[in-house]
Amino acid sequence: FRDVDLAKILRNVTAAPASAFKARGTPEVLHIIEILSIEQGQKWGVCTLNEFHKFIGLKR
Repeated sequence: FRDVDLAKILRNVTAAPASAFKARGTPEVLHIIEILSIEQGQKWGVCTLNEFHKFIGLKR
């Protein structure tokens, strides 16, 4: 694939996202996936989103 073609595809599929990233923004159908990913992150010792924000100096 040419870079231009891939860029067009990516631009077109991301032009209308299903929902914005925000608190309480997970669609109901994906809640179980969200919970499982949080639990897996805890097992791996990954920081929370709040801890990451603090690490990079963002205000709460």
